[in-house]
Amino acid sequence: MIFAAIGFETTAPGTAVTLVQAKAAGIDNFQVLSAHKLMPPAMEELIRGGTRIDGFICPGHVSVITGSGVFQFIPEKYRLGCVITGFEPTDILTAVLMLVRQVMEETPEVQVQYVRAVKPEGNTLAQKFMNEVFEPSDTEWRGLGVIRSGGMKLRGEYSAFDASLLPGVNMTGMTQETDCICGDILRGLLTPAECPLFKTECTPETPAGACMVSEEGACHSWYKYHHHEG
Repeated sequence: MIFAAIGFETTAPGTAVTLVQAKAAGIDNFQVLSAHKLMPPAMEELIRGGTRIDGFICPGHVSVITGSGVFQFIPEKYRLGCVITGFEPTDILTAVLMLVRQVMEETPEVQVQYVRAVKPEGNTLAQKFMNEVFEPSDTEWRGLGVIRSGGMKLRGEYSAFDASLLPGVNMTGMTQETDCICGDILRGLLTPAECPLFKTECTPETPAGACMVSEEGACHSWYKYHHHEG
C-alpha cells in the first residue's frame, strides 16, 4: 500500500503518527509518498521574489499546529504585518481590519485573530510527531518553482517507508501548463482576467491550471463573481 500524503502542516502530523505506529508494529507493506509542504518558506519566497505585499493574512488551520511564532520572522526581517485568522466571514473581515491598522500605524507584528483555536506554542504533541518523522526539503511548488526547505521528506530512520525510494519510481518535475499564468496570479503579479485562457479554454468545468481547479483558487473565484464582465 502506498499513501499519497498531501497537505501542509495541518495534515502532516496525521501522516507522522501513522508512520510511527507502522514502524512500531513492524509493518513492511506500507509506504508514504510525501508531498507535504511548509507554509513559511513559501511566504518568504513571495517576498524575495519581488511581489508587492503589504501584509499577510496567515492560515488559521496551519497555525493551530505550528503556533503563531513561526511567522515572527516576517515582521522582524521584512517589516510586514501578519494576522492569523479563521475562515468565517467575520474572521476574514476582522483580520483585514487588524492588518490595515498595522499598515497605517506602521506597527508590523504577528497578531492572532483566531484566538479560539490558535495558541502561541501551537500543538506541541503534533509538532513532536511531525519533527520525529519529517525533515525540511527543497521541493517544487506548482506555479512558484522550487522553494528551499518548502517541503517535508521522511527522515532516514523512516526510509523503509519512503515510496520515492522504491525501485522504478522516478520523481520528475511538473510540466508547465501551456499558456497558463497561474504562477503570476499566485504571486499577485497578474489577474485571472489577464490570462489568455480565462473563460475560453479555462473554466471550472475545463480547468487548465491549479488556480481554476480549486474552488478556493483565484481564477475559480474570479470566474464565479466576474464572469459576466467583458
